[in-house]
Amino acid sequence: MLIKVKPDQRSTKSNWQDNLSWGDVVMFRFPSEEGCQTRPPKARPCVVHDVRDIAGIRLVTLIRGSKTSSQSEDGYETLVVHPIAIAAAGLNGPTRFDSRKRITVSVDHDWFVCGSAKTPVLGSLTGKTRRRFNSVRAVVDALIDLAVSRRAQVTKQQSSPLY
Repeated sequence: MLIKVKPDQRSTKSNWQDNLSWGDVVMFRFPSEEGCQTRPPKARPCVVHDVRDIAGIRLVTLIRGSKTSSQSEDGYETLVVHPIAIAAAGLNGPTRFDSRKRITVSVDHDWFVCGSAKTPVLGSLTGKTRRRFNSVRAVVDALIDLAVSRRAQVTKQQSSPLY
C-alpha cells in the first residue's frame, strides 16, 4: 500500500536545528542500556519531546523508538501503528516510543544521523498519535517539575540553620 504524505513545510528551510519542535521524528544514535560501548550505537528513530534554549545552547530531549508488534501501550508509551501515521512520521513500520527512555543533547550533537536530504528529520507525529504523545509529555513534564520542586525543598531544608 503506497501512501503519499504532504511534505513537511519546515523541511524546506536550510537549518533543521532551528526548526525542530516536539513531535518531530529524527534519526539519532540513542545509547543502549548496556552502557559503555566501543563504537557509536545504532541509529534509531526518536521523537522530539522538547526543545529548549538554555544559556545560548539549543537542547533537545529525545524519546527512543523501537519496532513493535504490540497494539497495547502503557502510560509512558506512544505507539505509531496506523499506516498513515507511520508514513507521516517517516518510519519504516510500527514503532513504540517509550518516554522513560529519553536523553537530552545539543542539537549540534554528532550522533544525529542525516539522510540524503541533509537532515535527520524523518517526519512528524500526526492526528491521534500526536495527541496521545502530547498527553504523555504532560505527564512526564509534571513528574519532572514535581521532582525539581521536591529537590529544591530538601536542599532548602538542609541549608537552613536549626535554632
